[in-house]
Amino acid sequence: MVPVFNIGLCRTGTTSFTKATNMLGYRIHFNNAGLIRQIARGSFNFGFWNLVEHDSFSDEPFSSFFQTFYLLYPYAKFVMTTRELSTWKESMRLMFVEKLKFWDEDIKEYQRKIWNVDDKAWLGKIDESFLEEWYNRHHTNVLSTIPKEKLLILPLEADNKWERLCGFLGEEIPSEDYPYLNKGER
Repeated sequence: MVPVFNIGLCRTGTTSFTKATNMLGYRIHFNNAGLIRQIARGSFNFGFWNLVEHDSFSDEPFSSFFQTFYLLYPYAKFVMTTRELSTWKESMRLMFVEKLKFWDEDIKEYQRKIWNVDDKAWLGKIDESFLEEWYNRHHTNVLSTIPKEKLLILPLEADNKWERLCGFLGEEIPSEDYPYLNKGER
């Protein structure tokens, strides 16, 4: 299988995408806390990382470092899951409050270094304009970096996600519904 990277920002349906690619037979890489900790500590070397055990990658650090993964794996396909900006901002605000108890200092350091988040975010006081700028900058950077033939934009709100995803990946459409996970967090 050609590797596929979901380079959508967190809270855009990345968990659902991960389940979907798993349903298609892809070997998924999703729980990335170990990679994030290594990056925060400065001990991760992208040049020595390989795709041996997985062929579907989602969430952080793949969205923040999509340019690096594109340069390392130009034959791969890239999917940017998206969602409506106002619901994404609210979901991000809630994420910082609800997930705080699970994040150690390395995860917070990653968010400070890579996302440029300040400590007020963990109190639910994340700046709306910061989120909007981050969202728009990410979309602009993806669209200007990844060639159209290698990129699928997959909106969370789309009704035909299976058709879009399977058409892009060259896979048959499963009989099951496209997964919709973390509903309560959207």
